Amino acid sequence: MKNKHTRFVKILTQSIVVLLFLGYLYLLTELLLFGFRTPMGEQSRITYEEYFKNKVNVTPLETIKLYLNHPGYTSTVNILGNIFVFFPMGLFYGYFFKRSNNVILSTVIFAFASLVFESLQMLFLVGSFDVDDILLNTLGGIVGFLLILILKGIQYLSKRKTHRTSTRKSGKRHIQRDYAK
Repeated sequence: MKNKHTRFVKILTQSIVVLLFLGYLYLLTELLLFGFRTPMGEQSRITYEEYFKNKVNVTPLETIKLYLNHPGYTSTVNILGNIFVFFPMGLFYGYFFKRSNNVILSTVIFAFASLVFESLQMLFLVGSFDVDDILLNTLGGIVGFLLILILKGIQYLSKRKTHRTSTRKSGKRHIQRDYAK
């Protein structure tokens, strides 16, 4: 009976996490691709030439330096928002790929995912294509992934504190807990 209950809880938890991930992807897409729409009735008449001239930054750290040199609400929201928007991706990546401890591979994955979103913005002429957004998004994914790795490490250490020992008393195995203070 307990085995069935444990399996049910595991499946339910996994289903909830998958639904949360799909919801996150929906909100991320809505924010990054449709959050920059013009008001109803106004059609954006920008051309690709104008977009590339005015809304594309391929110089690393240019926008970040600009924001750091001119601090304010917009700068803070842009920097922290770009980090925060990919933070959940790092958490989900760590959850779905439990055996992955490779920070370099995860960095490449987060950078690629961000590049895809930035490229879609450019394709649909919304928002702006900024290499600094890719850097900040990647940083957010890494921070989320590192948090998962830290939590895995804590979980591993707590499991290690509980170990089995054999005793000769009545021939039974006992679980001994090591509560180090």
